[in-house]
Amino acid sequence: MSSQEVIKKRNKLFFSFIAVVIIFLTAMILVAIYVDDYNDMTLINIIIVIALMVISLFFRNILFGYNNMARIAKVVLSQGNPIKFTYNIVENPDVLLNDGFSIHANNSSYSIYYKIVVDNSLKIKNIRLLYLVLILKKPQLDFYNKNLHEDIQKLESTFQKKSRPTKYIITAFKEVHNISDTTIKEIGEVVSYSQKRQSFNQINVGLYNEDHKAYFLYSEKYNPSYYYKLGIDFIKKIITK
Repeated sequence: MSSQEVIKKRNKLFFSFIAVVIIFLTAMILVAIYVDDYNDMTLINIIIVIALMVISLFFRNILFGYNNMARIAKVVLSQGNPIKFTYNIVENPDVLLNDGFSIHANNSSYSIYYKIVVDNSLKIKNIRLLYLVLILKKPQLDFYNKNLHEDIQKLESTFQKKSRPTKYIITAFKEVHNISDTTIKEIGEVVSYSQKRQSFNQINVGLYNEDHKAYFLYSEKYNPSYYYKLGIDFIKKIITK
């Protein structure tokens, strides 16, 4: 499904939901007008309300997924140009240590660096952000490698419950040896979603040494979320220090 199709599908679902709500509200009004018996009217309206709640829950779950997909689709449609990098983070990860990061894991396949930041820039104070930098040392390693993310879970288990971060900003770096449609698609498989107080964003970066450019999914015109933007700002900063 193309980006345009995702957005159209999301819009179609949204307007379908609005139409369903209008139909049910109209039904309740008609019941109030044409049903004289109060007990019958109450019973019918209760049934209508329950049916509306069930349908609303169904639409909510589907719309949640499509809203996330549509936000990413908007980024794809206004994709920014690759950015010239000064530092290859895969080859020179020390720049992360100089930026206040700590090492959680380091092996022949990958390294995981992390830093917790308290954000007071929004109305809600003391939001704890977890910056995670994943360095994939092997080009064939998937950005969502199982072992890699199991290691992240081990890191999470070390955090005390009261001070556990609620916002995750993950950037994954890997050297790429060619820029093909397959490579671009792999890099572009980002994650960005929010649910209640939780926010999770992973942005993948392909470092192409041939032209010293970093390829990742971003837009100068639109960001799917505030925390996705923080991730993009961090990438730009860390590769051009």
